[in-house]
Amino acid sequence: MLERLHATAIEVHQALEPFTAGGVEYPKGSFILYSAQPYRPHLKDMMERQVYPVRSVYPGGPAESPYDIAGWTFPLLMGVKSAAIKESFNCKTRKLEKIPYPQGKIIGSKSADYFLVKAGGNNDYSLMNRLYNTGISFRIYTGSPTWSLDGEDVPAGSYVIFADRKAHKALPELLNGLSTNLIALNNLDETIETVLTNAIRPRVALYKPWTASMDEGWTRLVLDNFEFKYINIDNAQIQAGSLKERFDCIILPSVGTKSLLEGRAPDTTFPEYVGGIGTEGVAKLQEFVEDGGTLVCIDASANLPIDHFNIPVRNVLKDTEGSDFFCPGSILRLSIDTKHPLGYGMPGWYSGFFAKSQAFDLIKDSSQSKDQGNGEKASRHPAKRFPAKVVSRFSDTLVLQSGWIRGEKLIADKPAIVEVSYGKGQIDLLGIRVQHRGQPHGTFRILFNAIQRSTF
Repeated sequence: MLERLHATAIEVHQALEPFTAGGVEYPKGSFILYSAQPYRPHLKDMMERQVYPVRSVYPGGPAESPYDIAGWTFPLLMGVKSAAIKESFNCKTRKLEKIPYPQGKIIGSKSADYFLVKAGGNNDYSLMNRLYNTGISFRIYTGSPTWSLDGEDVPAGSYVIFADRKAHKALPELLNGLSTNLIALNNLDETIETVLTNAIRPRVALYKPWTASMDEGWTRLVLDNFEFKYINIDNAQIQAGSLKERFDCIILPSVGTKSLLEGRAPDTTFPEYVGGIGTEGVAKLQEFVEDGGTLVCIDASANLPIDHFNIPVRNVLKDTEGSDFFCPGSILRLSIDTKHPLGYGMPGWYSGFFAKSQAFDLIKDSSQSKDQGNGEKASRHPAKRFPAKVVSRFSDTLVLQSGWIRGEKLIADKPAIVEVSYGKGQIDLLGIRVQHRGQPHGTFRILFNAIQRSTF
């Protein structure tokens, strides 16, 4: 965040001593962005929350709405803690000519038998992918039983590197350019060691439609930046089937159902780029998940399994855009289950980017099932066949954090991220743009978690 501000002529200072501002104590090394600087309007635009005036289209008429992205507050998108100080304070600082990158390090004995990586930073996954590349063994902590270290609970999703001779030699180089810290452990509690999950590298595929999806391109950028290994697949490769033999996780970027199914019309391009996955591709994706695969659906693509997999989930915003609900691009407040694999390393409350996105509801089974003579249940309700779990919800109050929204009551307390068990696998419905334009670093981890979760 600071690099991007600095690149656009914002002056960044760093505290050379602890100081107090606004009645709060801040440590040495804190970054300070003084408002008294040449590009103050740009600084305020990026750091403050966007608030729009209530203005009617005509007297007594509906509120005038923005047509495009309405909220872009940097700290919220990036998951950075910031505070606006409205009164003067004293602190010795230095103006930065270059933003220092927080280089990761080994904390404790470099010859330890184990190293712990506490879940939380996106760079954790860059290191994880480097460990996969070098074949260094590590395991993932799933949060049960509770693991305390130096009086603090270790968050679920943390991982333990087993430090053999190969690891000791490679780790210093693997940390280059990463902010991840390794905590040395001379021993590992036997209770914890027995519940660590073996880390298996996911075989990842990202669907690339011939309708030229910008969201697919941005997803590629994020995966590349954090060193994920993946391949692009197209309509023909999905229709060919046997997907679980090749992949653990298939990601569908934010693409509408019509585009996914039908793609380009025959008279608009060359024959090899015509069409979508069709009903044949839907059947192959169903087969993939039933066989144990994970289908990750981002934003608009979540409607494909909702409409065609008979899962017990509905989109509460379907056919509501306009007078009832409209949110062209704003930052909303959400909660997440940090004990669920998709929420590993996330804060309990976070900010998510919503751009004409999705909100869900679970469809419950209200029938009275009875055993029949053959032992089968009378009800084949989707809720029985495909259990769904809410991972993240929109806030029940104060939904909007920055930007503009009409009809926020329609999504208040509604599920934003849902995981559906489908055969041996799962479908992850990510209703918000967790990787939108490569910008909201605060929610990248949800996508990364969904990918790694595919091998649990």
